[in-house]
Amino acid sequence: MTPTAARGILNAIYFHKEVCWIVTKINVLKPVRWRGFGTNEIDQCIRKKDIAKVLSDGYQGDVMVTDERRLQFHNLILKDVAYVIHAYAGLLPRYREHPHMTEQEHKQVFQERVKSGLCRFTPWLGQRDYIAYFDEATSFDEPVDLTEPLGMLPLEIIEKSGKVQPVFFNAFIKKGRIRVPRVGAVLPCCSRS
Repeated sequence: MTPTAARGILNAIYFHKEVCWIVTKINVLKPVRWRGFGTNEIDQCIRKKDIAKVLSDGYQGDVMVTDERRLQFHNLILKDVAYVIHAYAGLLPRYREHPHMTEQEHKQVFQERVKSGLCRFTPWLGQRDYIAYFDEATSFDEPVDLTEPLGMLPLEIIEKSGKVQPVFFNAFIKKGRIRVPRVGAVLPCCSRS
């Protein structure tokens, strides 16, 4: 799991305009296993006017011939995953002087939402097809014994001079733990004051 994906899950559970989730570590709880499969999609949607035509006067022709619009994709995904995300809720600079809630209060609300299984929207891993279920971490959640380089992973997506730029880091998993570089080095807005 990438830090950006972890932050997306945290935001799905609890989002607040004052908060920037800062991921510090990700524990991998299950061995890495892969699954590959193919999917078929079409490259455009059916237009409203075509649907209206079919519904209004019983149009008998093809609304869309999917064989002509088909796109085939191959997905290689991680199978049967489990993680523990270590993170804290940092206050964005513009809210630090007069915050609506303290970092501790945000943490308490987040923990209550996790205990209750509440989220703003269903979190996912990579694509909405891959739903992420969440629960409280326990003392039994031990990282898997795995040490290997992971290569370059996305750390953050930042906006500079009106351009969106991804920031990567050289990730390494050591004894089932991925240490995440301090985001403050990249995003001063999210560093602890």
